[in-house]
Amino acid sequence: MRNILLAVLPLAVLAGCATSPAAPVANSLAKAEIGYAPGSLGFAAITDGDWSRAEAQLNKRIGVSEDDPARLLNLAHVYLKTGREADAIRLYQQVAEAEDSDLVLADGTRVSARAVARRMLSRKTSYAALR
Repeated sequence: MRNILLAVLPLAVLAGCATSPAAPVANSLAKAEIGYAPGSLGFAAITDGDWSRAEAQLNKRIGVSEDDPARLLNLAHVYLKTGREADAIRLYQQVAEAEDSDLVLADGTRVSARAVARRMLSRKTSYAALR
């Protein structure tokens, strides 16, 4: 398992990153993309709900490989928020089947990229079964 030291905000772990005072939020955003060019993971744009800006940043791939799990999870989150569920599922499947990576969130919590992707796939499958 490779370790990637960064902070991401995928939908599956949003609750784990929530903070209430404004100062910690600002501090989290300042540290949001550790080891990456600012904006390369779309963290601030996602936090702001600016889906088009987030998608543009994620697709520029400045200093981020095409298959970087943090990039893919954040892009999948953007796809879900913009009604492109099939595209999001495709990215979650890609992360779930790739070599696992640890993601370090803004609050310091470590999560498995595969576990996040699998959890999101499970939610999508459960939701589809209820339709």
